[in-house]
Amino acid sequence: MRDEVQPTNEQASQTGNSKADAESGGEDARSNARSAHVSDDPVYVISVAAKLVGMPAWTLRVLDEQAIVSPKRTDKNRRLYSDRDLIRLARVRALTEVDGVNMNGVRLILMLEEERQSPKGE
Repeated sequence: MRDEVQPTNEQASQTGNSKADAESGGEDARSNARSAHVSDDPVYVISVAAKLVGMPAWTLRVLDEQAIVSPKRTDKNRRLYSDRDLIRLARVRALTEVDGVNMNGVRLILMLEEERQSPKGE
């Protein structure tokens, strides 16, 4: 029988793996992006973006293929994620992990949220 050691809340928050992080939808990524100006400048490569939002890189690739989160591309076709993309990825993570929503549901929810936030008359 093996005893498993659970990380402390402090350790879990440092690695971004706490249940609270998942439930908040990556609140750290959102609050960091809000505290500074939320930028559309593509700066994060896929490995860094994946680490920041606590998702595997392959998931980010799937989300790109399904046009749920579509990062900018370099001349060499590498994905570059912006702060706004990270906020969207954190929202996707919360919807899937906490709320149990499937990808079609995520797409629909994000579309409806965008419509609600866009100014009337567009």
